[in-house]
Amino acid sequence: MLRTGLGSSTAMLRRRVWNGLNFTAARSFVTVEKTTPGSSPHDKLLALQSELAMSLRSTTSASFTAEDTDANTNTKKKVLSTRKPLVISAEILELTERQFPKHPALARAHNDHGFVLKSEQEYGPAIDSYVKSLQIYEDCLGRTSPSWVLVLKNLSAVFREAAISKEKPEEREEKDQLCIRAREASDDSLKHARMWLEKVREEAKDEDSMYGEAEIAKAEEMVVDCLVNGAFTLMLQARSLSSSSSGKKAEREKGKVAKVLITKAHGLATEASSDFALKGLKLAKVQNAEASALLALSNPKAALPLFMSALETRREALGDSHDDTVVAMYGVAECYDGLGKKDKATEIREFIIREKMNGL
Repeated sequence: MLRTGLGSSTAMLRRRVWNGLNFTAARSFVTVEKTTPGSSPHDKLLALQSELAMSLRSTTSASFTAEDTDANTNTKKKVLSTRKPLVISAEILELTERQFPKHPALARAHNDHGFVLKSEQEYGPAIDSYVKSLQIYEDCLGRTSPSWVLVLKNLSAVFREAAISKEKPEEREEKDQLCIRAREASDDSLKHARMWLEKVREEAKDEDSMYGEAEIAKAEEMVVDCLVNGAFTLMLQARSLSSSSSGKKAEREKGKVAKVLITKAHGLATEASSDFALKGLKLAKVQNAEASALLALSNPKAALPLFMSALETRREALGDSHDDTVVAMYGVAECYDGLGKKDKATEIREFIIREKMNGL
């Protein structure tokens, strides 16, 4: 039974929790709908969440524009803030802990704080914040909640980024452990995402169901995100195995295991592209994952058109200097290298360097 502390019915709570979520593909950051601002703690919390969301969209973390309300005319106005996202998210967390202890709102605040910490490369504190979010969601809503699933996927991603940051030889053991934890969280999030999608599709068949096409689409998007996250997690684990030092026999065995992992990664990416109607940046994300797996399997010829398609979509939607666009460019360059077209690969890498220099 769901424990909410608000006296809401189970169906009403589930609808509010689901509809209140807005996990963006790029950020895995939760926002809430804005209401008429006022002086209550709830209104202050909404204003802070709006400020944080706008700060994360800004090109710099030092200066951004947020909406405020004129107290006399009750009209919207633009205000300039110089506060950094980490400061704002910490204030949101502190306020939420006072107003909504042991409540899904606090779990959401921990998730958002975890994302901001991850963006600042504060991986240890980010992991702690995501773990707290998971525990609160599990206590309040259970593991069948889409909120719990998405935070688990976020936790897997921060484990993966933390593992990538471990480059020193003395950090080898820690890197391997982070890869394992990323894989465990990834597998678990994908399993529960699939269960949630199956549940939503089944209940949507009932005419009186609270679920419809919009809820099915959100559940499908969650599965796709978990599939892509799983693919990149498997590829990281494969690279980690391949780069570890050992005897020749052990290296051959690790190479075989790494190939199995990459093949599984390709299978997840292929499932995402073939089983779901994707378009735009979501499709580009899946294509990038599938191409990365193909490239790791020494098949640059098959990877190149996927990287090219992802690059075209990202370039049009995000511009040449965006990180996601640059990732696709590097993929194209790697493919050209693998195909023996070194001049084209060099040309792309030089273009990336010029773009980065122009952005300074």
